Amino acid sequence: MADVPETLTVRNYTSQEVPATAELLKIYPNLAGYHPALEKGGIEFMLGFGFCICSIAPFLFMGTVIFFLIRLRNIGTNISTVTYKMEVMLFRYV
Repeated sequence: MADVPETLTVRNYTSQEVPATAELLKIYPNLAGYHPALEKGGIEFMLGFGFCICSIAPFLFMGTVIFFLIRLRNIGTNISTVTYKMEVMLFRYV
């Protein structure tokens, strides 16, 4: 693992704040981590993105169900009665 400047900065910050980390860095020189002082908004973006996805998902699900109901009503006029009843029965199980 290459020592990029961000990794060295994280090591320095954590060594200064937690002295035990300095000993761990001597034992494990490839140790890397995360420090809140160097955070550039990635976590806030991921949380916001996850919130948006979780907010939109129920509406997508409802839209899909409504689409299937409309589609089921429309195909009822084009196929046989037995096939239509079978599709309604399968829709209930989904």
